[in-house]
Amino acid sequence: MDFMYHGHPNVILLDIGFIEWQRAGYPVTREVILEAGPPPIFKSKINQTIRADADYIRTKQADSNVIIIDARTPQEHFAARIPNSILDSWEEGLGFSQGRVMIRSKAELETHFKEKGIAKDKEIICYCHVGIRASHKYLQFKQAGYDRVRVYDGSIVDWAERRNPLR
Repeated sequence: MDFMYHGHPNVILLDIGFIEWQRAGYPVTREVILEAGPPPIFKSKINQTIRADADYIRTKQADSNVIIIDARTPQEHFAARIPNSILDSWEEGLGFSQGRVMIRSKAELETHFKEKGIAKDKEIICYCHVGIRASHKYLQFKQAGYDRVRVYDGSIVDWAERRNPLR
């Protein structure tokens, strides 16, 4: 997520563990290959479109084009949540294949989100406790082809510390 937020143009996530990568026969090397000339310099260009904060959420809570997703457990959601948020636990986007946990396929995620009434034309804001599960949920939405997705990295802890209303 950090590389995406800082605008790196080529972020790729490995969707299997390193051991599975090796077992599948994919290449692994300890060799560092340097191209001739000076090393490339990466300059951060913050991508504001993938992050939300408390102020942003307050302005969007009543917007019918925005869906606020609580990526926590049902117990956490029903104990305290950001008003108008809906529960879609990060674990609901996980599946199992050949004995390992992985993000569900694009088709499975699309079906799941459609069944939950989460339309692709809406802006999605994910939150959890402190942003970790929300980041995972963000990746699930991106895997499913959603373009307008944000993460509230401060999540419920930040929301409550700012004395915003809880439901």
